[in-house]
Amino acid sequence: MSYSPNSSWNVSLSVPYVVRTHSTYGDFDAAAEQLPELSSSRSSSLGDVRLIGATRDCCRHTIWECKLGVKLPTGHYGTAVNFSGGPNAGTPLDASLQPGTGSTDIIVGAYYFQAISQDLDFFAKWAVSERRQTPHGPAGQRLPAGKCNDGELRPALRKPIRV
Repeated sequence: MSYSPNSSWNVSLSVPYVVRTHSTYGDFDAAAEQLPELSSSRSSSLGDVRLIGATRDCCRHTIWECKLGVKLPTGHYGTAVNFSGGPNAGTPLDASLQPGTGSTDIIVGAYYFQAISQDLDFFAKWAVSERRQTPHGPAGQRLPAGKCNDGELRPALRKPIRV
């Protein structure tokens, strides 16, 4: 859901509903004659909510945008999301398979676009998501604060080069 009071400002709210099934053999022994029993899970719940504000400025050949937001720990995580069947039944799923992270994150980002010529553009982006609070990790342990950076710089041709 997004709201833009004008062409320069935008506020977006993301409220994901995650439906995920997963199955795994877990530990596998190549020397064994049979595959181990399959462990499975199914989760269907609200994920982590994100609220992000952005401002954008557009000129004739240039666009830049800055974002600032927060991700709230509204999704199930940790020992609340377990395998439901198989030998791993009752044990927590890997963190990447859970609908939530259990952390409150600050989100900061920016991008820049510049038309260099009729056939060549330049694009740059940078984003960081910093975990501010994690009460419990996947197995109940406390996770430290952390940071995730993402960046990209690339020139882009609008037309293919013919040789």
